[in-house]
Amino acid sequence: MFSIKKRIQLIAVFTLWTVAAVAQPENRINHQGQDLFLNGGNIAWLDFARDVGPGTTRLSELRTMFEQVNARGGNTMRFWVHITGANTPSWSGNTVTGPGTGTIDDMRNILDAAWENNVGLVLCLWSFDMLRTSNGTGITNRAKALLEDSTLTQRYIDNALIPMVEALGDHPGVIAWEIFNEPEGMTEEFGWDFTRHVPMSAIQRFVNQTAGAIHRTNANAKVTNGSWSFHALAETSSPVSKNYYSDTELISAGKDSLGILDFYQVHYYSWAGTELSPFHHNADHWGLQKPIVVGEFGIPDELFGIDGDTLYEELYTRGYAGAWVWQWVDWYSNRGTYAESWLRGLDQMYALSIKYAEDVTIGERLPRVLEFETFPDEIAVGDSARLTWLATFSETTTLNGEMVSAIDTVWVKPELTTEYTLIATNGDNADTASVTVTLVEPNQINRALQKKVYILENETCCGNDVPDRVVDGDLATRWASAWKNNQWIYIDLGEVVDISQVILEWEVAYGNSYNIDVSLDTNLWTTVFEERDGDGDTDEIVFQTPVKGRYVRMFGLTRATTFGFSLWEFEVKGVPSVTQPPAAALVVPSADIELRTGSDLQVELNVEEGSGSIQQAVFFSDDQAFDTVYTAPFATSFEDVETGERSISARLTDSNGFIVQTDAYTITVTENLDEKRMEAEQAVLSGEVSRRVQQAGVSGGMFTRMDEVGVIDWKNVGLGRGNIFDLRFRYRVTSGSKRQWLSVNGIPTDTLQFLEHSGAWGIFDTTITVTEPLIELGIQSLDGFMDIDYLEVSINEFSVNNEEDAGIPARLSLAQNYPNPFNPSTSIQYSLADASQVSIMVFNLLGQHVATLVNGRRTAGNHEVRWDASAVSSGVYMYQIRSGSEVITRKMLLIK
Repeated sequence: MFSIKKRIQLIAVFTLWTVAAVAQPENRINHQGQDLFLNGGNIAWLDFARDVGPGTTRLSELRTMFEQVNARGGNTMRFWVHITGANTPSWSGNTVTGPGTGTIDDMRNILDAAWENNVGLVLCLWSFDMLRTSNGTGITNRAKALLEDSTLTQRYIDNALIPMVEALGDHPGVIAWEIFNEPEGMTEEFGWDFTRHVPMSAIQRFVNQTAGAIHRTNANAKVTNGSWSFHALAETSSPVSKNYYSDTELISAGKDSLGILDFYQVHYYSWAGTELSPFHHNADHWGLQKPIVVGEFGIPDELFGIDGDTLYEELYTRGYAGAWVWQWVDWYSNRGTYAESWLRGLDQMYALSIKYAEDVTIGERLPRVLEFETFPDEIAVGDSARLTWLATFSETTTLNGEMVSAIDTVWVKPELTTEYTLIATNGDNADTASVTVTLVEPNQINRALQKKVYILENETCCGNDVPDRVVDGDLATRWASAWKNNQWIYIDLGEVVDISQVILEWEVAYGNSYNIDVSLDTNLWTTVFEERDGDGDTDEIVFQTPVKGRYVRMFGLTRATTFGFSLWEFEVKGVPSVTQPPAAALVVPSADIELRTGSDLQVELNVEEGSGSIQQAVFFSDDQAFDTVYTAPFATSFEDVETGERSISARLTDSNGFIVQTDAYTITVTENLDEKRMEAEQAVLSGEVSRRVQQAGVSGGMFTRMDEVGVIDWKNVGLGRGNIFDLRFRYRVTSGSKRQWLSVNGIPTDTLQFLEHSGAWGIFDTTITVTEPLIELGIQSLDGFMDIDYLEVSINEFSVNNEEDAGIPARLSLAQNYPNPFNPSTSIQYSLADASQVSIMVFNLLGQHVATLVNGRRTAGNHEVRWDASAVSSGVYMYQIRSGSEVITRKMLLIK
């Protein structure tokens, strides 16, 4: 039998002529003689810039990922190599001297692990991070020289790139070489403010030289480049947009006729709206004559009217050549905001592999049962167990002899202990798996199994930092606390259980002294067992009279060793309680807030009754009760709050004697609070379809979406008793302009007109006068269908025309016109932080253009323009300033 390396070499020799002989269609990538839709995602790194070369390559974790992708029908992953150049290649001053110690061996091992799972890799060499200023001048100076000096580029090619391509280029696991990840971010044309910049021509020359070297070294190699958006690949609304990576552009920049791309790669995130969206335009829309792979994207619930669960198929049917969701490590390490995107991507990879197997599957198509499991595996008579399975390349799938789908979840309710057998069949080939559901007495069921677990601190070494391992039912996995006394871990059982037994399976690092506590809400705890002379091994704690609790905690007081408190398993046995407690949460305030001295504070509870009826709600400031409410709605208020800090909470009592307490929020009251930003996701939402949406790049990481009907209320505005306030909304409208009601203290007072900005985020400014304390502001749906990121409120006690500021403004601003109302002319003041191209236009309430007041370049500073409205009729008009990507809109009233 050949080793994996020898087998790879034989395959490469056999396929050399066939790859060169096969033409590549414009919507597929040819690899090993097969035209593929690249169905996968991004690794992109595990240890940023250190996955290969000097350091530790986490091969077992990468293999886990490749197995997961293969199990879901994926065929490709995008893997980053040098990234910044901090670890590889090797350097002497600004000169690259080699690939870096161990780099080629590490890459080969990773490629072997990928190809063993029928997954190919696109090897991304560099990223815009090479000029990220936070990396320091040591990295960015040599990276900048590498990009700008063609001689240094050639040294990199000769000493690092060609040796890598010679060693790895015939590996069947190499789908393509990618020169850059989003190089536009470090250019003068598109550059980002946290990077150093080079001309786009330097990027083009570097791509041309390196692509030519790869093609010259390996005639079968494919080369691509990861562009941050279609601004760099097609003519768009950007004034500097074009295809910078066309054959003509690249050859002109570097003079190498082989230095071209084999396929294009573009990235998309929702900041780009629908204009730059591959999900809203077919591949041929962009006028490119090569395959286009969408190399990075997130998967929200909805993307500008497209169901997030259909994005892979959307790209497939629109003629693109691949889809790579961002990013495996976000899910695996529970970091970032793209964990859900990865999991949704896996589901969509699988769906494509079933529906379009010929286009996405690498390797032999034998039937396989990839998953078959039951949860729980022990139940009481009358309870149900969940069976979940996943089979691939199965013409027929049976469960205990009955036909079922290849992927499904069903609930079973056996009357006796039962074995379930799943068989996947394709022709004469079959794969079989079995699970057993065992019946036990109700009070012997482990109610903690696979429930949510919470801890104080993890151990920081040794890989035992996953709390869920204490409830995974596996005595070979464990969790360990920090190496300190007074550590805790608790389990949420999901409902109140009459607990008859708690079992702790200790590792050698056990608790010498600990308590077992129970709670209904995690705020009020009751100790039900004390151990002061523990000896480790297995502690079985039996309650002769069951104790009630939803949350069960082991509070470790003192350790028996120098290590922490370490458990193999934490079991809780009992039966669900006949009576269940109420649940309560503060919805106002919904988080820690800040108020101005003398403001009013609103406090409101969201209450869900349990088995009994609510008897009372007691509200606390710090530890002192300040009000008791006996009937719904359970709400109260403070008037004229004093300077200082206090903790607000509430406690409910029901007719069964259950007492539950809410989480507490901190209220900070200061004398000099003049403005505040209130996130839309922290507002109180009501109506039929208002909802919060998670998204990177917006304030607070979330925004609120209002569909046809909805109300967004910001409670506790809390800026005292000033009577003139400036309001600034950051909003987005995807089609047409939208009118919405502005409510003040719960009463609709005005209509706001939000103009469309081609799906981009815009700013709407307005000013209100309030004769009573400003407690609450809201947007109520009139036209609906818009997004709100935040509301900024600031005190403005003087008219705008009396304000003077001789300095350079900090940002773009548009003042309220003066006078307002007016007849027939009015003045509009605006300010620019930098010299820029500016337009100020006037629209009517239908969104129709009425007048252009400014259209040209203006210097930084304060400016004023007048509008003579003699030629138009009375009414409300919108005036809008646009400078670069920033847009601000206000309204004015003409009365004749």
